[in-house]
Amino acid sequence: MDIALALEIEQVSRQKALEEEALRGESAVRQFYAGTTALITGGTGFIGKQLIEKLLRSCDVKRIYILMRSKKGKSMPERLQSQFNEPVYDNLRSQQPDFARKVIPVEGDISELGVGLNDEDRMKLAQEVNVIFHVAATTRFEEPLKKATFINVRGTREILELAKCCKDLRSFVHVSTAFSNATKSRINHNLEEKIYESPVPPEVMINLAKTVEECRLNAITADLIRDWPNTYCFTKAIAEDVVRTMGKDLPVVIVRPPIGKYSRALFSKIAKVGTYKYVVTGHMYSLTPDLLCDDRSNPLYFPFSVICTLNEPTPGWVDMSSVIGPSGVLLTLMLGVMHVVLTSDISIPIVPVDYVNNAVIATASDTNVRYNKNEKEIKVYNISCSGSKIETSCMSDFLKNPNTLEYATPKAVWYCYGFGTGSDVVFWLSTWLLHYIPAYVADFVFNVTSMKRPEGIKSFVKLYEKIYKMSMLYGYFLRNQWNFVDDNTVAMLNQMSKTDRILFNFDVAKIDCSRFMAIWCIGLRKFILKDGLKNSEYGRKKQSWLKIANLCYHGLFFVTVIYFLYICCAMLMYVFR
Repeated sequence: MDIALALEIEQVSRQKALEEEALRGESAVRQFYAGTTALITGGTGFIGKQLIEKLLRSCDVKRIYILMRSKKGKSMPERLQSQFNEPVYDNLRSQQPDFARKVIPVEGDISELGVGLNDEDRMKLAQEVNVIFHVAATTRFEEPLKKATFINVRGTREILELAKCCKDLRSFVHVSTAFSNATKSRINHNLEEKIYESPVPPEVMINLAKTVEECRLNAITADLIRDWPNTYCFTKAIAEDVVRTMGKDLPVVIVRPPIGKYSRALFSKIAKVGTYKYVVTGHMYSLTPDLLCDDRSNPLYFPFSVICTLNEPTPGWVDMSSVIGPSGVLLTLMLGVMHVVLTSDISIPIVPVDYVNNAVIATASDTNVRYNKNEKEIKVYNISCSGSKIETSCMSDFLKNPNTLEYATPKAVWYCYGFGTGSDVVFWLSTWLLHYIPAYVADFVFNVTSMKRPEGIKSFVKLYEKIYKMSMLYGYFLRNQWNFVDDNTVAMLNQMSKTDRILFNFDVAKIDCSRFMAIWCIGLRKFILKDGLKNSEYGRKKQSWLKIANLCYHGLFFVTVIYFLYICCAMLMYVFR
């Protein structure tokens, strides 16, 4: 049996045995959700998909409403059916073939007043909904402040207005981000589990967005956001203050995982690299921890580090929208198409998405218990935890381990190696050597021959220019350190029953880093590269051949450079003789 497939089967067996044992015990979390109706905003995103699956599979909910709208020519039912055909629902489909009947799309738009609900749907939700998960947000770093305010700030206000109308609301979970308060003045400081002072009063910010022309608002954005690096973090910080002011008499909780939003454009192209046959493509693609797009119609997003599942619903599950940030770096390193990353020697929290959603689900139950005890303080839970996290050093340690080659994909197109640097100069020089020069060669080859370019790639050089610019732009997050305090998260975990700690596990401190890295790799292979988890041995041997080819390439390059310098010196000596 292939080693990658064997690891997946072993991990599934481990988790299944634990869950079967745990199901014999009593679960306070499951009891809380039994028969409830939930409303989810952002249910079509990476985190939302797995949250829906987990609620349906483990929590015996009565019904889930998803706020969504028609998009790209697809109606809401068509979008939902397409989503339910994805691999994340395979296990659920085998256990509950008719699970889809429990999920009902409700037409709405988080950026609109009243979240775009009609009166009938609003009344129905107010009558039926018990738990609200507010996950939706725009996380585009360069989003115009007007749009970011309408979605992140006003959208939060409007969904809280709906929550106030609910007849039997038991919990409201606001999913924020661990980086909402990662300001310049707080670099190398603790980010505590509390709601920080808002940079601008929420209603003032909403009125500015409503009354000031977009061009004028864009002109003063830099002065408004000041200490914040971008409009995303700025508006998410204000949104937390909306929760503080409007949620005083509600069972409300704020969860801060290290998340961002996703765009598919470039990664759908990157995933095709593995099937492209020309060796020259070895250096044609690259990704920093930014998601870049090849045309202006697709926005540039920066992701944070919520990554593949560790256990549920299957080890290593990712979808195309999630292959960003650390997953994007690992994917391109696995393919041998990226070799240098702009980052300092810092700790960036990395959390499996199933652990994030387990924490989100558990906080809703815990908040209801506290609220019923008249403990109405709004708690904040940092899931990107200082005391319990997988750090980015796990990735570098894993890649340096010779045994890692056992999981090499046969679709790799060049030798897999890479390094990180916090120096702008070193990054610039390395980018030229390892990315730009091969890109110029690739463009030349495609221009003078009849070879067909990969779909959507008009110029490899321009692609690398975008990558370089975005790498420099987002170096703020990759080269600065914040220390995330997680006392509330750890305390909640410790007071959960043994059964709940198994069924809704989010104890990142107990994850075996090397094993998880291997699962991460096979997840990218299975769900993104789609190599069937076959021929790992061939992939290992292929890396040996590509290592020789890589040495030859660099040897030829340096010989060419030395020869060029020799010719230049000879010409100068001849001229000034």
